Amino acid sequence: MPLALTLLAAVGYGLAWCRLSRRGHRWPARRAACMLGLYQATERDSMIHAAVHLHMFLAGCLLSWAVIGIDPIRRRPGTRGRLAALVIAAAGHDTLAKLMYAWMPPAGGGPAAGRQLEAELMYYGGTAIDVALAVIVMTQWYLAAGRALARTRRRSAVAGP
Repeated sequence: MPLALTLLAAVGYGLAWCRLSRRGHRWPARRAACMLGLYQATERDSMIHAAVHLHMFLAGCLLSWAVIGIDPIRRRPGTRGRLAALVIAAAGHDTLAKLMYAWMPPAGGGPAAGRQLEAELMYYGGTAIDVALAVIVMTQWYLAAGRALARTRRRSAVAGP
């Protein structure tokens, strides 16, 4: 489930990458997202712009829930799977922030210093959140391993030598 949510968040990243395609950097994923016209629609309509931001926020919340959620769900991936999803999402987020900082898309999107500040906030803020999520996942793993060890000790004490 976390890997599927990571792919869901990639749709939003694809929209942001459309800004880069204007500068001649063409990848099929960016071209496909731009051909949909959604990015251009967000520039024209504030409701669509707000809906895309809401989508990005909810995708992040859903991914966080899938990675660190304490609610019991069926077939929850193990610690490795959840950390893998987190690393993939973090890599995509950081790559996008670095590209935004280096290439400063879009043209006419405000002063360059402001766009670089936004990219830095995205990079460092995202890293802080990623580290916090990783600490929570590892803490959950540590506590689960401790409970399993305590169960094993209790069972061996009851069974006797």
